[in-house]
Amino acid sequence: MLGRCPTGKRPHYTRKDAKNAAKRHKGGRRPIPYTCDECGLWHIGKPPPALARGEIARDEIRQHRYDRRRVLGEDA
Repeated sequence: MLGRCPTGKRPHYTRKDAKNAAKRHKGGRRPIPYTCDECGLWHIGKPPPALARGEIARDEIRQHRYDRRRVLGEDA
């Protein structure tokens, strides 16, 4: 098993591993895989609210082509 990321989340070496972990997730909305800014590996997590609102596409999340603060509703 891999160690923990500095963020405290469980890392996955590949997107495929992260997708498989997301499929095994029970309860609520299925998490989506994304690359971590801290460790560079893959994690799974809740989709940002902007995805549900249609402001960004899944492809943008995967490639980090969006303004995280705007999407996550954080103050600048």
